[in-house]
Amino acid sequence: MQGEMLKETGAVSRGAVHVVRQLGLVGLYKGASVCLMRDLPFSMIYVSRLLAFILCFHSKNHADLARCSFVVLQFTSYGE
Repeated sequence: MQGEMLKETGAVSRGAVHVVRQLGLVGLYKGASVCLMRDLPFSMIYVSRLLAFILCFHSKNHADLARCSFVVLQFTSYGE
């Protein structure tokens, strides 16, 4: 979307080298701690639910169908 806006306004796009020169290496990592605090818990929950989802459908035990439907419901609710 930003690339389309650049085309419309006629501005010149700048690369990563320009950003590093402007902010410095420290400036690039300023928001890293906040990003990790946001992304790590989500990734842990997402990957564990994905693993449960995959293992549920590889199970040969048909008694696990109730658990499978619950896992599918949980997995699909993350897409809100």
